[in-house]
Amino acid sequence: MRDRLIELISKVQYMGGLEEKLADHLLENGVIALPCKVGTELFLSDYLNAHHRLKEYKFVGDRIVVVIECWEWQRTCTRWLDDFGKTVFLTRAEVEKALKERSEG
Repeated sequence: MRDRLIELISKVQYMGGLEEKLADHLLENGVIALPCKVGTELFLSDYLNAHHRLKEYKFVGDRIVVVIECWEWQRTCTRWLDDFGKTVFLTRAEVEKALKERSEG
């Protein structure tokens, strides 16, 4: 989440190297940087050959649930926001790399 905030803040001109300090300050005060927008295509490690897209984010207590729509099955599934980079990925290359690393040990 910190890296995403730094990426977004860096797009603002004239920050003068304050991006990391500002990102840390925002995170310490409860700001959440979501990994992608609703409608973004997603790749799931357990359903690699199906097409998915982010349908919505929902709060469950103090955690965030990602609602993912599967085009082929016309269904939705849910994952925790924490699953990004573990079982939910933004590119096919990322999920293939993660699967390869898991199989190698």
